[in-house]
Amino acid sequence: MRSRTEIDERQLAEWNRQRDGLRSQISSDTLAHYERVMSHRGSGVAEVRTDKCLACNVLLRPQVLNDVKTNSQIITCSNCSRILVFQDPAESAVAQPAVPAHAEATS
Repeated sequence: MRSRTEIDERQLAEWNRQRDGLRSQISSDTLAHYERVMSHRGSGVAEVRTDKCLACNVLLRPQVLNDVKTNSQIITCSNCSRILVFQDPAESAVAQPAVPAHAEATS
């Protein structure tokens, strides 16, 4: 157990170091907004899929949806205040390995 704990603590320290490096690249206003929403809602970010905020299921206006998809600026949900992120379905399909057809037939 002790060796596993040491490994976990080293991993945690590395992830914290990486997180701190990334946080330094984010504006203080955006970071403050994220932390405020996260403390109240449990998450400060929500994915956009099928024209909705997946955190609160509110349908987004077309212009908001377009702004989120173009990633031109940081956009928040008008209902839950989470920062909205969009991942192109074509890109996410490439990132996730496909299940072979014979594997689906046997399960």
